[in-house]
Amino acid sequence: MNLAEYARQDATALATLIRGGEVSAREVLECAVSAAKQLNPRLNAVCEWMVDQAFAELERLPAGAPLAGVPFMVKDLLIQLEGRACTQGSRLVRPVPAPQDSELMRRFRQCGLVAFARTTTPAFGAHVTTEGLRTGDTLSPWSPAHSCGGSSGGSAAAVAAGIVPLAHANDGNGSIRIPASACNLFGLKPTRQRTPSGPYFGDLLGGRGAEFVVSRSVRDAALVLDLVHGPDAGAPSWAPPPARPFLAEVRAPHPPLRIAFWSRCYSGAAVHPDCRLAVETIARLCESLGHHVVEMQPDFDWIDFNSGLFTIVASGTHATVRAAQVASGVEMSPETMEPHLQQMWAAGARIQAHQVHEAQQRMAMAQRAMGRFFAAHDILITPMLSRPPARIGELTRPELDAEAVWRIFAGDDYSPFASIFNVTGQPAASVPVLINADGLPIGVQIAGAFGREDHVLALASQIELTRPWSNHRPGFFAGNAAPDERPPVWPSSRVDLSPEDRLP
Repeated sequence: MNLAEYARQDATALATLIRGGEVSAREVLECAVSAAKQLNPRLNAVCEWMVDQAFAELERLPAGAPLAGVPFMVKDLLIQLEGRACTQGSRLVRPVPAPQDSELMRRFRQCGLVAFARTTTPAFGAHVTTEGLRTGDTLSPWSPAHSCGGSSGGSAAAVAAGIVPLAHANDGNGSIRIPASACNLFGLKPTRQRTPSGPYFGDLLGGRGAEFVVSRSVRDAALVLDLVHGPDAGAPSWAPPPARPFLAEVRAPHPPLRIAFWSRCYSGAAVHPDCRLAVETIARLCESLGHHVVEMQPDFDWIDFNSGLFTIVASGTHATVRAAQVASGVEMSPETMEPHLQQMWAAGARIQAHQVHEAQQRMAMAQRAMGRFFAAHDILITPMLSRPPARIGELTRPELDAEAVWRIFAGDDYSPFASIFNVTGQPAASVPVLINADGLPIGVQIAGAFGREDHVLALASQIELTRPWSNHRPGFFAGNAAPDERPPVWPSSRVDLSPEDRLP
């Protein structure tokens, strides 16, 4: 198997080839490592190598594991690997090896996934771009001048570049969906507590956080969700179990869905024409597929919600940074903490306890409003971002004050659509739609009712089948003869479009 052959496959196809004896797990891992060594100097997506350990793990893959031997990468945030330190992308964090795997990591290993590197993230995952002091800037495979998104930017860049078919990611305010949109990937944020967060955490970010993966195909995401979902010991809550396997939703016939779409910011402000076009394109496609489609905005108080979320996030940032500093003994300074974090930390220091309590009540009211909306609709389609991916340095300018930082992080200036679904706990995914005139990916968000990943996966699968986004490859892609040139499109008859090739 050469690099070009390797990079054309999704995880399901690679596992099928390995299981059938057409290629060995060692050959596949060698391709992945070779792709990483070739492209990482251009992308800066890897912050730690675990290559020797990965090759050793090939000798003890779980028997019959559905994804046995598939190369994998793990984000340097929240998830823990036994004997490895998680730095959270910050210079304030003292690296301490974890005593055991996180439960999710244990389940990834049970799937047969072989992790050979950790991927970059901004400090504490607290930005919509992967730029920071500890690891520098992670670049988009589509354009080295542009951001790959954040905070799961290293994972998204590696998957988009064909280094691995999927990679671990997590999402507290869009951190799976934003980089998926910026890198032309499928990025599902599952329902709250669908995937485990123990034993190191309870409800991530008070329920706003979720752990999962970014992938190139919908079926990979569905399969991995089947393999890792479910509560772990001591989980504070758990998502309702699915009626049938998530993979069964992929390419399966479904009755028409009740779909609403909205192509403006929740404030009423206009989004970039490319982002509006992407939403309208998918809305028309859904109508042509027989779904019931209406244009409608969710009825919740955006200003009240957004200001309350700022209170919660800023106070949480202050607490997180303070805890890291106390644990490490590292002084906060311009050399150890990024300007945007300094702004949010200072804003959080001014917030009082009663303000946090009041903000939580505002979040509860927004959750009730969205619950009522999804009693009448199965899916909401919105832009994923309010504009195309930003240039490197544009979102991290040191002169930005806390208000400007927030407008980028969760307001109209960049990412106003993600946070509501972190608060409500509903499943939401970024789905690739188009490559704009500047060669940058534009995605849309499709969100479902609480616990209804089946609707999200079914619709995403229909979009993938009718508009196969993997037909488009970035300039930096594994196996390209000339990585600076745009390669030809992928064959439309990819193995993952054939239902009979699906893993049981």
